[in-house]
Amino acid sequence: VLFRSNASRLGLILSQDDGGPRTILESMAGDLPQVVNAKLAVGRAYVTPRAGIVAELEKFPQAMDEILTQREKFSPSAEFQAKFSPDIACQNIAQIIAQAQTQKLSTGLSRHARNWWNNWPMTARFRWMRI
Repeated sequence: VLFRSNASRLGLILSQDDGGPRTILESMAGDLPQVVNAKLAVGRAYVTPRAGIVAELEKFPQAMDEILTQREKFSPSAEFQAKFSPDIACQNIAQIIAQAQTQKLSTGLSRHARNWWNNWPMTARFRWMRI
């Protein structure tokens, strides 16, 4: 868990083109509630009602005020531990690997064959098919 090295009482994510800013999870781990731009491309799902508020930029002042005046309503580090901690991430990865290992080999081979064919230059395909 991160230590808060300053006196911040909330985190602000203003960007909208970022692809899942890791500062959201880092701040949640440090028990810092977030106000996140509702137009953020990826990452809004990290911010649950216990972790912070997703708001349009025009509504940031109200969202910030809500966090600062009702801090007891938010528990970002508990939300981080429950959904995004390294232990949870490892469990999710292990589950994905286990699922991949139980798939039929023929499915994997046909997918690889399709990828090979689709990535083969057209001129080589025509020569092979004698067109």
